[in-house]
Amino acid sequence: MRKKRVFVCEPDPNGKKKRGACGPYFSSFTSLNRAAAGAVWKLFKRFSKEHGLNSLERLRNNEKELGRYDFRASNSETEDEFSCSIYLPGEWNKAGIHISMIIGPRYRNEDL
Repeated sequence: MRKKRVFVCEPDPNGKKKRGACGPYFSSFTSLNRAAAGAVWKLFKRFSKEHGLNSLERLRNNEKELGRYDFRASNSETEDEFSCSIYLPGEWNKAGIHISMIIGPRYRNEDL
């Protein structure tokens, strides 16, 4: 697991700067199967809805042939993003699951 990195945006007309965060990022080289990937998708959907990520996407292009599952969720207003990639063991993949989150820029409480 890698920690998040905070970044500072350009000042707005009032001189205040928004701050955002990239991370945390988690990787595990655990081998999953198709049923487990489906269960992760259900948990991913529930977590995304509970945390206000209103745009949910499952990229199904590579699921059958390559065994790669990609789930993405975002909120266009806050610019928050959450993604999960699952690689099933196979000829083209090193098995594992990768989860990352980007927290969109916001003002600090003391700036408001």
